[in-house]
Amino acid sequence: MDTNKIEELITPRTKAIMPVHIYGNPVDMDKVMMFAKKYNLYVIEDATEALGSKYKGKMVGNIGHIGAFSFNGNKLITTGAGGMLVTNDEKHGTRAKYLSTQTKVVLDNKAFYHSEIGYNFRMPNLLAAFGVAQLENIESYLKVKKENAAYYNDLLKDVRGITLSEEKEGTENCYWLYSILIESAYSISRDELIQKLSEAGIESRPFFMPVHKMPPYVNCKHGDMSVTEEVAAKGLNLPSSVSLTKENIDYICSIIKSL
Repeated sequence: MDTNKIEELITPRTKAIMPVHIYGNPVDMDKVMMFAKKYNLYVIEDATEALGSKYKGKMVGNIGHIGAFSFNGNKLITTGAGGMLVTNDEKHGTRAKYLSTQTKVVLDNKAFYHSEIGYNFRMPNLLAAFGVAQLENIESYLKVKKENAAYYNDLLKDVRGITLSEEKEGTENCYWLYSILIESAYSISRDELIQKLSEAGIESRPFFMPVHKMPPYVNCKHGDMSVTEEVAAKGLNLPSSVSLTKENIDYICSIIKSL
């Protein structure tokens, strides 16, 4: 999120600001919270890719009014699917739990009563226990992620046409995925590199496609998205599992360098 553009986009219809800490990179939350306070808006942090990332010493997802985390199969810790909301506001927490448990009220005669539309968003206890057990190891997972990212950076720092991810001052990236940009100065295109890596037995993936380019949203109003489009066209995610060895990273980087 370009926080310098937040204020110009706020209208009387605006209810909340939703910063996305994409690929573990924390948004400038001081500015987000400043504008939220100025215009009396809620802040809902999408921290689904940023479990363990920090902004000025604070864990992201805990700075706004509500934070969302994902436990999908490819995340730092997983319950197979699902996720969680966090909040320091008891009213928001109670409301979220009410909506996620079918808005079910038990009457005096033990009948179930639903005063409004509800949702069955409860996580099964077994999956929750699975996630809690992994959470006990999160510090070791984060340590491996950061060490692997630093090793990638060291091996790729001098490769012409590759822009590395940088941690802005006061932030700490969890490196959910190790992400780079493939510039025109590199010898082949981003998609050609994906193919070459695949031929070498290495899975990689481009950045997310911009939402405004997808059929359900092409007619939605939006501003200048040129930066989004440029980054999406150049972005490449390399293998990022905590099970990667230095030998694995050496091999991946050797293919990238050889091209």
